[in-house]
Amino acid sequence: MKLTPFEVLLRTLTGGRGGLNMTKDDAIARLKRMTGQDFGMDIDAWRRWGRSHPNISGIAAAEQEGTNSQ
Repeated sequence: MKLTPFEVLLRTLTGGRGGLNMTKDDAIARLKRMTGQDFGMDIDAWRRWGRSHPNISGIAAAEQEGTNSQ
């Protein structure tokens, strides 16, 4: 399953390899620019926001694609 840019940034916050060479602070700064929100290191808050704003995060579309391929 392909990750959305939003999910790549979240993965960076959790210490996972998101495919980008950036610090957690860089990831937060990009999330803030992308969303207009500031949840800092609260990954659950970022995920909740992402699920409720699929037009920006792309999360619902990516989850739907994953469901259809099963």
